[in-house]
Amino acid sequence: MKSADSKIAKSDPRLEETSKMLERLQEALENPDTLEKIESDFTTTFEELGLESAQASRLYKEIEQTLRSGEDLDEIEGKIFDLLQNIEIERGRKNLVESLNQALAERAETIFEQVSPYLKGIEGRVLDFGAGDGEVAELIKDEMGIAIEGADIRDYRNNGVSVPIKIFDGEHLDVPDGTYQAAIVINVLHHEVDNEKISLFEEKLLETIKVKGKKWSSRVEKSKELKDEDVKELEKFVKLITV
Repeated sequence: MKSADSKIAKSDPRLEETSKMLERLQEALENPDTLEKIESDFTTTFEELGLESAQASRLYKEIEQTLRSGEDLDEIEGKIFDLLQNIEIERGRKNLVESLNQALAERAETIFEQVSPYLKGIEGRVLDFGAGDGEVAELIKDEMGIAIEGADIRDYRNNGVSVPIKIFDGEHLDVPDGTYQAAIVINVLHHEVDNEKISLFEEKLLETIKVKGKKWSSRVEKSKELKDEDVKELEKFVKLITV
C-alpha cells in the first residue's frame, strides 16, 4: 500500500515537473548533436561573462559531469551554483555568479524597455507567464505601478523580487477566464517543441485576458460584433503576449 505522503508527492506539480526536467536533461545528455550545442552555448556564455576559452571549456566539463551524477535536481543546481560562485573574474573583483546576475539584470532592463510601451494605460491585473527570476515583472510593478503576478513551473525568483508567483504544471493555469487585462510571454514558447501545444497555449492564455471588460479568445476574429477599435485593442494584446 502506498503511503499518504507518496500520494501527496505525486500530485505535487513541482515534483512532477522536476521529474520531467530530469528526464529531458538525461535525453539531451545522451544525444550527441544536442550535447554539442549545449557545450557551445555554455562555453560561449562563460566567455562573454569574462572567462578565457580554456577556462570556460573546463567549467563546462565540470558542469556536464555534475549533470550526469544522477542526483536530484536541487542537489545538481546547488553544486553548479557552488562551481560558478568559486570562479573569480576581473582579477578577483567579481565571481561568475555576480557577473551572471549583472548580465541578467541588464537583460531585464532591456526587456522592460521593450515591453512597457504596450502596458501603458493598463489598470487591471497583468500576468507574466513563464516569469523566471521575476526581475521583469518586478520592474513593471515598481516603475509602472501595475498589479502583476507571475506563473512558472518552479519558483525561480531572485532575492528581493516581491511579485507573487503561481506554481503550475506547465500546461494548466488554474485561474478564471477574464482574470487578467494583459499578459506577457517572454522567452517561453521556444521551450515547447510541439507547435500544436503552443497554439492551444495561446488560446487558453487569451481566455484569461479581458479587454475593456470583454473576454476574448484567439478565435474572436470570427465574431461579427467586432468594431475597428476592438480589433486594434485585440491586436495590441496579441502582439504583447508574443513579444
